Amino acid sequence: MRNRGFTLIELLVVVTIIGAMSVMALPRLRDGMTRESLRGSRRAVTTMLAQARGVAVTRGCLATVHFSGGADATVWVTACAADGGPEETVGTVEQISDRYGVTMESSTASIVFAPTGMALASAWTRVLFTKGALREGLRISPVGRSEW
Repeated sequence: MRNRGFTLIELLVVVTIIGAMSVMALPRLRDGMTRESLRGSRRAVTTMLAQARGVAVTRGCLATVHFSGGADATVWVTACAADGGPEETVGTVEQISDRYGVTMESSTASIVFAPTGMALASAWTRVLFTKGALREGLRISPVGRSEW
């Protein structure tokens, strides 16, 4: 008579092997998720720069990207109102720390874009994102182009 199936010992060996492989892969997975959070925050700031540039050109007025760093990091864009009224916030205020779990430091508090789409900065702006022990930066040129 033939026995079909697996013995309890065989099943325990397989479960132990799978568990050991999972434990070895967990740190790499965690690092990968941290790096993706840093990349996501850089993409969000780059998107805000593009939004400010577009709004400045479309509305024909100055548009500003504001940076508020630290543990409660936020980024937002302001420009003249579409109807010519006072300055207003364009789009949403991006809560970088809440959304990505990172802290952010910027070398300047804001970047202003002219109606030509060019930034009016006199020096490079550096934005640094930190999560745990990992750090990644974003450099913004005086004309408003971002480099990773």
